[in-house]
Amino acid sequence: MTKRFLRSDATPLSDDNIRDIVNAKNSMKRASEVMAKKYKISSRRVYQIWRNQEYPTDHIYQIQNKQNINWDKEIDDIYNLYTKKK
Repeated sequence: MTKRFLRSDATPLSDDNIRDIVNAKNSMKRASEVMAKKYKISSRRVYQIWRNQEYPTDHIYQIQNKQNINWDKEIDDIYNLYTKKK
């Protein structure tokens, strides 16, 4: 499988943008056109995201699970890591 690269002037999408595009599928009429206009990308790119061609499923899965992180625990773990070194 060959890797595909976006053009250098392609609109960058954040994790939240990708999540929004993925969640919009089948949630409204003309979702591809709406998302394309909202994020200033082509409808083709929206379909590529939906078909996991631009962002693989595991990447999207990781993005969707980021919101479930217990930040207090993460901060405590980092703090504990640095205090152990001293």
